[in-house]
Amino acid sequence: MATHLISFGHHPNADKGAIYKNRNEATEVRRLKPYLEKWAKKSKHNFKYYTRDMFADRNIHQHKHFDSITELHMDAPQGNGGHVIIYKGFKPDNIDKRLRDVIKKHFGIVGYLQNSNGFSYRNNLYNINQAAKHGINYRLVEMFFLSNEQDYNHYIRNLDSIAKDIIQAITGETLSGKVNTSKPSKKPVQPSKPSSSKSIEQLANEVIAGKHGTGEARKKALGSNYQAVQNLVNKKLGAKPTSKPTKSIDQLAREVIDGKHGTGEARKKALGNQYNAVQKRVNEILGAKSKPKGKSIDTLAKEVIDGKYGTGEARKRALGSQYQAVQKRVNQILGAGSSNRKSIDTIAREVIDGKWGNDPERSRKLRSAGYDAKAVQRRVNQLL
Repeated sequence: MATHLISFGHHPNADKGAIYKNRNEATEVRRLKPYLEKWAKKSKHNFKYYTRDMFADRNIHQHKHFDSITELHMDAPQGNGGHVIIYKGFKPDNIDKRLRDVIKKHFGIVGYLQNSNGFSYRNNLYNINQAAKHGINYRLVEMFFLSNEQDYNHYIRNLDSIAKDIIQAITGETLSGKVNTSKPSKKPVQPSKPSSSKSIEQLANEVIAGKHGTGEARKKALGSNYQAVQNLVNKKLGAKPTSKPTKSIDQLAREVIDGKHGTGEARKKALGNQYNAVQKRVNEILGAKSKPKGKSIDTLAKEVIDGKYGTGEARKRALGSQYQAVQKRVNQILGAGSSNRKSIDTIAREVIDGKWGNDPERSRKLRSAGYDAKAVQRRVNQLL
């Protein structure tokens, strides 16, 4: 029987993902785990759970033995509904479609994807690209916007029902058993009355930390100190609203690397006053690539095919005086100029289009047709 992996986005002790008020994506999405486990026990399929941050761990390729991987997320900053993300070159399979239907049932489809039936086709996300590269059946599910109070309340009250629907969507089964409607597992924090011995500065810091609630609850908790404390809070925060969903610098940097925020002026506009900090983190993550030293032409050619030295002028700069010799060897390996059969590049693109099937059958077909299966796979990896 099939074995499936469910991965939970981000991590409560590291990159928390979307943040809104006193809740964060990493913690909220993991609320589903015990409910998923409950319904998975009723399934004939096997389930495993990944509770670390698979994106940060950069190890999705180590999980290709699973029959499917579903990664659960919550969206940001603001909006209505959810969607399912799959690789740009693929069509939705039955699992994708059933999960889309779960999202539609509970939260609706996000407005800008109504015309694509709730699917976002992407090739600029790390896990999406790596899954496609390694032949992994993977999708990323953005269930709803964390800042949407109506959807969040529905989520909290219907964790059991949502979990059942997700398990059924992955397996295609119809599971029997009573669905429980749950009360919010987190009672509203009761604001504590401040000690009269605390200074306005201390009380303001506690407010910023979320200790004394909001609105009327805060006024009641702070009593006669309210206005003085609120004035200091506004001064400390620059009178900026604090409830807007935010992402960490590290998360934004990794999204930039995945191509999410564009380049140049578009990136500056998208990131606003966080641009410099995010760009600095991007540079730290990517580091500086050194020019190749002491490597053979054949080794450098294979690294070029693997995408290590970029393209065009970037490749010329990286390879320096070795560029012509390396490029000649690259052309030889990829079969450029051959009139008797298709080039490795052409075959690689056919592989991506699914014309040669999946391994091990794909490798057998390629070898039978006289192609170097490993060379084709290297080119596939470089294209993806």
